Amino acid sequence: MKKFILLGLAILFLSGLFPTPALAGRYVLNQTPATIQRHFGRPWTIETLKDKPNTKLYTYSPSGVRRVFPTFPKQGKFGMTFVDNRVQTIWLIPNTANNGYFNYNTKQFFNYIFGYEPPIWKDLQYPGGHEGFADYRGCLGDGVVATYIDYLLGSDNITLAYNSICEPPYDRIPKPSV
Repeated sequence: MKKFILLGLAILFLSGLFPTPALAGRYVLNQTPATIQRHFGRPWTIETLKDKPNTKLYTYSPSGVRRVFPTFPKQGKFGMTFVDNRVQTIWLIPNTANNGYFNYNTKQFFNYIFGYEPPIWKDLQYPGGHEGFADYRGCLGDGVVATYIDYLLGSDNITLAYNSICEPPYDRIPKPSV
């Protein structure tokens, strides 16, 4: 009996020596370029915004995106916006108007980026739009908000970003606004 108690205490002690893993996947938001490079490879391009020198747009190989979304157009871009060398926004720009149809799934993109299924989907606004366009904005949980536009050729202007409104507990997320 004493051996089991000592073994249990030893396991508890040893588990405290190691850092706790991400909630259920990889850290991406608010991480440095070096951390992101370990997950998504070396950036293809780095563009500094002229009017905001502390803001940089990094593009990465879309090959992983294409494994998740086979219809992601060849001219589409996958990237992240860094402010003060920390990821603020993750984005996909399929350029569907020039390159054909793109079938997007918010939960699959979240899973590709963070490495686990999103805990929820709660609309933050009712889809708005006109003449075949619809704007979407919703919580995926764990502090992640998603935005995108759906129209006749699929989806475009897709982003994932941090928003405290999407943190647990999820029952406090406001009802959609118009």
